[in-house]
Amino acid sequence: MAVLFTIMANAKRHHLEPFAYVHDLLFRMRSVCAEFEVDVPDFTEAAELSPQEFRDLGMSLASQLPVATLTAMLPDVWAAAHPQHVLVHRIEEARQVANRKRDNREKRREKIAAADLRAAKGARN
Repeated sequence: MAVLFTIMANAKRHHLEPFAYVHDLLFRMRSVCAEFEVDVPDFTEAAELSPQEFRDLGMSLASQLPVATLTAMLPDVWAAAHPQHVLVHRIEEARQVANRKRDNREKRREKIAAADLRAAKGARN
């Protein structure tokens, strides 16, 4: 379950439509594993694996697939290949938030600098 949450968080971080990304990722993994004849184990018992065993299983599966195929499934690469699933309005919202934070930070610095200047003038008098 943690792996699915990680995939969803990566989709959100890259401003991707989560359902489209996960849907494509799961179908692509299934077809890639079939194409390269990778024996995928039954994951119904994955909850019983320790984190290290789960990681080892994932690494062994990944080592059987071409790097280029796996790279194409990374969120940033996937977004470039599927621009229709990039949530553009979220990118603009993130920019607006960043700009507001930058402006507020600049105002605070100006106030501090002005207060320091007044304190320095007061100390000289």
